[in-house]
Amino acid sequence: MGNCPGTVCLSPVRDLSCDAGAPDQEPQPLRNQNNYRITEADKLGTGGLKSKCYGNLSAIELLKHLEANSRPATQDEKQILVRYVGWGGLPQVFDPANKVWQEERAQLAALLTTEELESARATTLNAHYTAPIIIQAMYALLQQLGFPSTTK
Repeated sequence: MGNCPGTVCLSPVRDLSCDAGAPDQEPQPLRNQNNYRITEADKLGTGGLKSKCYGNLSAIELLKHLEANSRPATQDEKQILVRYVGWGGLPQVFDPANKVWQEERAQLAALLTTEELESARATTLNAHYTAPIIIQAMYALLQQLGFPSTTK
């Protein structure tokens, strides 16, 4: 990942090329300034199944509101949107025989169209969230195996 050959780390916001900072080059323009930067404070992947489900429901409800009003998310709203982890780890939400998840299933059905609900149900087979700690461990392993890093 990153823009430099042989690197496995993400490029910093202001250093988007391998030659950034070279005296004979113009400075690179800032990019992706509207992107939300996920941090440890977001605590992605934490909490139980119900907590993750409610994060998904809140994100969907907010997204519907943003789309209806044709506006981008504020920084605070982006914090809600990043809590969406998908349905791969929550197939019980879609099981009509599962009474424990009846309330959440009803909330989801109220938020989505029939087509959207079927699409969400289909993702339980192949959409799985990867916790940040797993990603960090993968990068650490790549570094131990000798892949270069440009992390500063």
